[in-house]
Amino acid sequence: MPLFMDVHPGVKVTLQELKAMHLADLEVQEKYGVKYHRFWLNEESETVFCLMHGPNKQACMAVHEEAHGGLPCNIIEVLPGEYEFFLGQSKLHDEDRAHLTEEVPDTGFRIFIHIDTLCPSSDAYSRVRSIIGEALSTFNGREIEHLGEGIRCVFTSSLLAVEFAIAVQKALVRSAVEKSEKGGVPI
Repeated sequence: MPLFMDVHPGVKVTLQELKAMHLADLEVQEKYGVKYHRFWLNEESETVFCLMHGPNKQACMAVHEEAHGGLPCNIIEVLPGEYEFFLGQSKLHDEDRAHLTEEVPDTGFRIFIHIDTLCPSSDAYSRVRSIIGEALSTFNGREIEHLGEGIRCVFTSSLLAVEFAIAVQKALVRSAVEKSEKGGVPI
């Protein structure tokens, strides 16, 4: 059965109201052959996301409509492996609300950075990969894809994504200067 994620923008609800809506979904989901797994609430941007298995988009929408009338603006099919790939493994509590840690709720938003690593040598490439790996660890990012000379990273915080990018740039410049001072080929 396909996995779907829906988006509800502009929803002004409290966490308690959203929990009640989610529980209402759980009460009618079997009628439509749908299984709701978790939800994300971003109170600041008034956006809600729901993750569910279902036979099709229409069945997923029918559950929401019958349970509480809250129809999403968009439902996308999530291909096998994509969910964990982009969102990672969030923790569940609060009746299926996704959390990054026990204390920090997951807003469902992700920031992606793509880095092209056009390096003149395998030694330079190794240095670049090392710099990126250290920065990912420091700024709570994850490498999600490695495509030839490109690396795609994901972050749950826009601030940490920007700090990551700045740190990588500074480290690459520092590495290039050090390498050229030693008479080597800079990155």
